[in-house]
Amino acid sequence: MTRRDEIRGISAGIFFLLGAHFVAFWVYFGLVFVVTLISQAIPNSVLNSLVTNYLWLFPILFSGVSQLVYVIPIALWLKRRGQSARLKGVIIG
Repeated sequence: MTRRDEIRGISAGIFFLLGAHFVAFWVYFGLVFVVTLISQAIPNSVLNSLVTNYLWLFPILFSGVSQLVYVIPIALWLKRRGQSARLKGVIIG
């Protein structure tokens, strides 16, 4: 593999992971929206107070943990396919 091909693979891995972050953000946003709708349907519940007070903290506090949910399977998939340059890009990203 030439140096240029490896740089392209690393760049592709970084952009692949950025796309995965984008998808994960919108999935989380959708889950927050659904939980908010459910909590508003049940007035004066514990879920309602948790949603209104603390739901915005979850992406900040658990961003690293939530990334492991989709980054590890992507890395294992790329390793199994033998795409080491793209795997390096995912790890960098």
